[in-house]
Amino acid sequence: MRGTFLAVAALLVVLSVSANAGLLVYEPFAYPNGWLTGRGGALGTTGTWTANDTGNGDWRIHQEGGIAGVVISFGPPVERNIFDGTVNNLLTSGGYVGLPGPLDVGHGEDENFEIGRYMDASIGLDPSVTATFQSGATTWFSYVAVHGWDRNEETPYLTIGTDPSPNESRNSLYNLTNSGTGIGAGGGPPRSDRTDILPRYHKAGASYNLMGAATGWSDDDKNAPSATATMSWDASDDDGFGAANIIVGKIEWDADTGGEDIITVVRFLETDVLSEAQFDALVAAKPDLSSANWTANKPNLDQSRFDTVNIAGAKFFVDEIRIGTTFADVVQVDNSSADQLVSALTALKHHVLNNPPLRSEEIAARKATIDTKFGFDLDYAFAASRGYQKNSNRTLDNTAVAWMTSFNFSPKEQPMASGEKAYQLKGHAKFVDIARLFGWEGLDAFWYSINEDYENGIHWSKHGSDIDDLILRWCESVGVDLRPLFHFWGTHPVDSAGLEAAVAAKNLPVSGAIYDTLVHYKSLVPADNEAFRAFALNWWGHQPSINGYWTEREHARQWDDEVLRDSPVLPNGEMYDESSCGRIRAVIDGLLELYFPGGRP
Repeated sequence: MRGTFLAVAALLVVLSVSANAGLLVYEPFAYPNGWLTGRGGALGTTGTWTANDTGNGDWRIHQEGGIAGVVISFGPPVERNIFDGTVNNLLTSGGYVGLPGPLDVGHGEDENFEIGRYMDASIGLDPSVTATFQSGATTWFSYVAVHGWDRNEETPYLTIGTDPSPNESRNSLYNLTNSGTGIGAGGGPPRSDRTDILPRYHKAGASYNLMGAATGWSDDDKNAPSATATMSWDASDDDGFGAANIIVGKIEWDADTGGEDIITVVRFLETDVLSEAQFDALVAAKPDLSSANWTANKPNLDQSRFDTVNIAGAKFFVDEIRIGTTFADVVQVDNSSADQLVSALTALKHHVLNNPPLRSEEIAARKATIDTKFGFDLDYAFAASRGYQKNSNRTLDNTAVAWMTSFNFSPKEQPMASGEKAYQLKGHAKFVDIARLFGWEGLDAFWYSINEDYENGIHWSKHGSDIDDLILRWCESVGVDLRPLFHFWGTHPVDSAGLEAAVAAKNLPVSGAIYDTLVHYKSLVPADNEAFRAFALNWWGHQPSINGYWTEREHARQWDDEVLRDSPVLPNGEMYDESSCGRIRAVIDGLLELYFPGGRP
């Protein structure tokens, strides 16, 4: 297995992606936190977005790197939608839009309620974009579509056309206003297709797929055959609810044998390698994903009037809308191996390693480690593991500061919560620290041992395995006592005495390198409010907002003496000051005393 893994990684280093030759539209939703209506200015668009959600009145803008906080299940533990605007195998920037989080609409952060309903939004296309929709030309488009909630959701249906959809268009079969015309990708009608992904178009006010025009949501004769014509809109992956679905479409204007347009649509996941060859392979497996293979109901539209991008559906997030002239324009990946590797690593998890229980943060850590083996600076590789390679502030040191200035580190001194780990740099920083301090071999030995166990019928559960057993396995794999490093990064032992005895029984030595790392992290703690503000501005790129999620919200509460919560974590106020610095440093001193009672080994 190890040989197969490294062979795949080595192969991916030589993969290259052609530069975008004609990106016409790029909407990364790079707007401040707030509501979407009235925002605009993206490449290839005119005017501003008009958005409506029958549950909230508008669509919410969220910042990349933070989750909206939508509650999927009370648990315990509480399960949230884990989408954060980053996609492992696709370059992303800006923010993402869709459902609000509970705090955005005045509910409690752990409240589970129907947070939105029917959603419609549109923006104009620049005339220079419409001018490219010429007979014989090819237009590609792509967007990221994510389930927002787990009940009554419907695939966001993107249309390039003449008119927007009316508010609550779901109730009118997603028709366009003014009996509009358009073409694109998404789900139903009819009802059985509502969480599918397939080619669609509008003509004279009717909504078509390969079976014809749907006359109602229960018009089951118009259900597209799943064996040949649809792909699923996946809700979850191994990391939880909120999987990124990358929808890619190809429109060949007036190119079919009878002069009709050809619309071809596929769906990629984060576990897929994104390539035009793979696009073609998916169509070969399901031929009716392309209207070129339909026997009837082919689109024959007047694209010269297509001046609007419209999205409609129910309870979702969307991001990264692109329109261009080539596949590479609309499916942009880094020419370095960094972003390609994470796709291959996750795919390898599924297909080569027979789906053993590797955690998402471990996959990201391994990706960062591989990148350094191929010449990338560790901090660059670490930042790239979550899509922050263009942000020089997302270093391992600064991630430590972000964690140390979170309330679970101090004053609560509690383990890092699952919502703080998921898709966050600090969630897998401990594994990157291990690679930095002790090299590749320890990480490789750990994953190899887990996979070997799996082959021998010993299954480690993602959520049910004993944390102390996992820490001990890591210590054995690396050959030193890693407990203080895990403890620092928020993975606390459950039975401290029992784990200490198990480590001693294995004769695993304490590490001077870990001692030095904790001392170094202690030296980085912001000394006062001025230093904390400077750090937070650089880390977030703006003053942290109380409308952000988790760590950003906690940093906002420490910004100044304004009370932003009724029950502050500290009775004398939450503003970061010299006493905050002292409390954090005391936590690290406590770790040094606990794990290194005799001082530096």
